[in-house]
Amino acid sequence: MAEAGGRARPRDGSVAGWVAGAYTLGFVLWALLGGGGADQRELLSDVAPLPIGLLVPLLAWRASTRAGDGATRRAWRLIAVAFALWWAGDVAWFVLEAVLHQAPFPSPADAGYLGFYPLLALGLLALPSAPRSRAEGVKVALDALTVLLAAAMVVWYLVVEPVVHSGSDDLATVLSVGYPVGDLVLLYGLVTTLLRRPGDRPLWLLVGAVSAFVVADVAYAHLSLSGSYAGGDWPDAFWMLAQCLALWAALVQARHPGPAILSDGGANPSGRVSLLPYAAIVIGYGLVVAVGHDVAGASFDGLLLGAAAITGVVVTRQIRVAAENARLLAELHHLAEVDGLTDALNRRSLFAAGERLLRRAQRLGRPLSVLMIDVDHFKAVNDTHGHGAGDDVLAAVAARTVAHVRSADLVGRYGGDELAVVMPDCGVEEAYEVAERIRDAVAATPIPARSGQIAATVSIGVSNAEHGDPLAAVLGRADDGLYQAKRAGRGRTAVATLAG
Repeated sequence: MAEAGGRARPRDGSVAGWVAGAYTLGFVLWALLGGGGADQRELLSDVAPLPIGLLVPLLAWRASTRAGDGATRRAWRLIAVAFALWWAGDVAWFVLEAVLHQAPFPSPADAGYLGFYPLLALGLLALPSAPRSRAEGVKVALDALTVLLAAAMVVWYLVVEPVVHSGSDDLATVLSVGYPVGDLVLLYGLVTTLLRRPGDRPLWLLVGAVSAFVVADVAYAHLSLSGSYAGGDWPDAFWMLAQCLALWAALVQARHPGPAILSDGGANPSGRVSLLPYAAIVIGYGLVVAVGHDVAGASFDGLLLGAAAITGVVVTRQIRVAAENARLLAELHHLAEVDGLTDALNRRSLFAAGERLLRRAQRLGRPLSVLMIDVDHFKAVNDTHGHGAGDDVLAAVAARTVAHVRSADLVGRYGGDELAVVMPDCGVEEAYEVAERIRDAVAATPIPARSGQIAATVSIGVSNAEHGDPLAAVLGRADDGLYQAKRAGRGRTAVATLAG
């Protein structure tokens, strides 16, 4: 079925996104394949990031103005300011190196760069997430700390330890340590956000952006310590790629301003287990084994490999236990939310999720409609065919209802033989058309029940939300429409309210 209103959202900004993507691809290929002299490569690596670097904070700020809730607005404003600081650092670097022919490190450019890390981390942490229990919050913190420690081991080995043992205490040395510390702050914000929030498209694009930033930073620092970095080397390609991914994250966020509907519970309803902490353990032990072989020699290899193997077995066992626990929690979550007969939402869950959809619709000025569906002569079905057959009819009506609504719509058992459908981004006229298709689908084919085929019909009431309505009021009007349909002869649809 088509999207509500029959029209797709305008894909504003897509041209800028594709142009930025082509521009980034060209730069990445140039950086990786080489070309030009050292001076030309240095100049191009200074100039090329400036246009796309300016677009990122502008588009991120635009995304914040279109966000559907306060938390998302605050998060994207922080992200916009963070990337504005990075762009300011790029401008200062360009002026110092390309115009004034001065050493850009250390310089005022570092103030912009170093301000970028904590602000972007705060922006990631500010993104809305599912409410969690205190125990679940502690688990997220411990998982994030595990990943952070593994990253710290890598950063220490590649950057911090060589700087510390260089014996220098000048500003350049302090800043050389500051950048990897900033990367760790950024990684903590990223990992914590991933662990506590469902991954939507803008977030996954930001994951790619942050990952590219960290790779570029660590590679640049490591190459600089060995004296092998030059302008236009491959870390510059990763910095450019990071900004392009952030640009696309802002475009996608602006196009889909509403946050995901987040679960009320601390349980993970998907049953998935995060592999991030376990991947961090593998990275940490891999680094220990690799470095330990060089430092201690073959006599220590057996102990290192044995410790790694024991840890691997324990981690594998823990993953299996965690997966089983997650599956059980997902089943409990399902049982707590779903009506056992119809497999639709139960009344409590329908009201909880429906209220969230209604509040979002009212914030964004979007339409929301409700259907109230009742099986005609349901008491006669029970009296004639038995309550088991009545259950079969109700379950079949629910299944046919689900088959004719969108995945974004909520279908719940309101009570007895009544079903309710909450339809976000759907005007009352389209809701009426959907109701008619449901009514026709039920009437068209007899329902197979344990006592035989049963011909059934439904009556449906339609209502739409008006400004300031609670969900109960919208459902109440739809119920009024349902009884209008009943009084008019049953087997029909009636609209209770048609706003504006």
